[in-house]
Amino acid sequence: MKVKNIIRKINKARFHRELVKFEKKEQIGKITHIQLEPTAKCNLHCITCSRDAEIRNYTKLNMSLEELDKVLSMLPDLKSIKLGGLGEPLMHPELEQFLKKIHDRGIRIWANTNGTPLASPRVREIVLKYINDMPVSFDSTNKEIFEKIRVGSNFDLIKNGAKSLVEDRNRQKANTIIGLTFVISHMNMDEMDSLYDLITELKLDYATIVEVENWSVEGETGYNESKDFVAETRLHTAEITERIGKLRLRLLKHGILLGHKTSKERLGRCYWPFNSFFVNVEGFVMPCNIRMHKQYTFGNIFQAEKIEDVLNNADYINFRKAHMNLDKTNKICGTCPR
Repeated sequence: MKVKNIIRKINKARFHRELVKFEKKEQIGKITHIQLEPTAKCNLHCITCSRDAEIRNYTKLNMSLEELDKVLSMLPDLKSIKLGGLGEPLMHPELEQFLKKIHDRGIRIWANTNGTPLASPRVREIVLKYINDMPVSFDSTNKEIFEKIRVGSNFDLIKNGAKSLVEDRNRQKANTIIGLTFVISHMNMDEMDSLYDLITELKLDYATIVEVENWSVEGETGYNESKDFVAETRLHTAEITERIGKLRLRLLKHGILLGHKTSKERLGRCYWPFNSFFVNVEGFVMPCNIRMHKQYTFGNIFQAEKIEDVLNNADYINFRKAHMNLDKTNKICGTCPR
């Protein structure tokens, strides 16, 4: 079991190292990784999520199996797919069939979850059968704060579901790597000790701490409030980095990996424009999983005859040029992640 656990973690580290490699080019060829939104349904109303505002512009909530087939046929070089978007991916009405289609092509499946579906033994069974990497989102280790942020959630239910997933994995000798994602801000940066306790109690393989980002674009409702909140957190960047570093050393003693997604400007440094993209349930192609705004789509993969019509059209090429030229006036990415 220990050897298998080590191999899982080595493979994850290798995957992420390859994922972020890219070559700056105006036109791109084969795509090996995308993020896909299987469903826009969700059972929570998180105060930090833009779903409730964005979902009004959607004409459907689920990607069909036939539409998934179209995506897979258009992208024969895919090696990995991350499932996620405005919805909870494990709530797709045909979850097992959806995952099986991807899995049968030998594609690595990585999916974020809010953790609520993991209370179901059947869902855990499906996860362990098809999903390679399963991080559970925790915005706080404090039950009261967690449930205030994630409206409609039950902290204990989610915690127990994650724990059961690890136990089921170990008992079945499955190969899913299981982790946790934690969005850090000035409001919860004091939770590093309790986060350590949670991670070790659940016996997770890894954790990823993401510095809070502004997912809104200037001019949108809530942009200024989000910008001010992020700016307040940036005043504590040095202290946050130090605390994460100390937590990383503590977790390494247990063989647990800790990643840190920083708040450094990404313009010109981001891999998304050059080797990946986001597809929502309606087939619209967006530049990344943060800019899921339909007004910034570069085309529709369901309607395209060939993928080059989407990836290398004039708008997409100009978008890549903005990254290559470090153009901060680029509305989509000029200020990301601030």
